[in-house]
Order: sequence, then C-alpha cells, then structure tokens
Amino acid sequence: ASNKVSDFEVTTRWMFFQTAHGKAMINGYSGFFPRHYFDNRRAVWSGVLTDETLVLLARQDVDLIVADRRKFPRTDFDLASLETPGVVRVFEDPQAEIDVYRIVTE
Repeated sequence: ASNKVSDFEVTTRWMFFQTAHGKAMINGYSGFFPRHYFDNRRAVWSGVLTDETLVLLARQDVDLIVADRRKFPRTDFDLASLETPGVVRVFEDPQAEIDVYRIVTE
C-alpha cells in the first residue's frame, strides 16, 4: 500500500514461508530493490494480470502466483484474465482466502 516499513511485514512473512518450498524469489530482499522489482510491482499491483504481465513473470521463471483474497477479493481481481489457457488455478483455501495459480507456458 505504501513504502512504510510496516507495509513490508506481510511480504517478509511470505518470503520466509516460501523457503520451505525451495522456490526462488524474483525480486530478492537484501536491503535493496533491483530495477525489475519496480516493474513487477507496477504490473502485479494493478490488480489485473494481463497477458503482458504473465509474459513478464514467465520470463523471470515465475510459475506460481499466490493471490491473497483479503487484498485482492475475487470481485476486484480480474479472474477472467487469470482463467485463460495460460493460467490455471491449482489450489484454493476459502478459509485462509488464498488462491494459487500456475502459469502454463506451453
């Protein structure tokens, strides 16, 4: 929502949890932000994942997208764009309000 330190707490928790899955992060987090972090942030935080955004993420070897429904309710998040042949929902947890999508590039 902003660049206050407290706004990054949730992101930090997600990054910690991802280590259990052995997945690389696309934007790092070592006290600096690589240039592509801002491109990713602009593209993803718009709330609409366009084909262009999916191509950007796929080029960075992203294969999973986690959608926190508390931040992006289904009524606001453009699922029509996600439910294309290029993106498949592979997990949903209604109680935790989390959906996971896989980017399919072939």
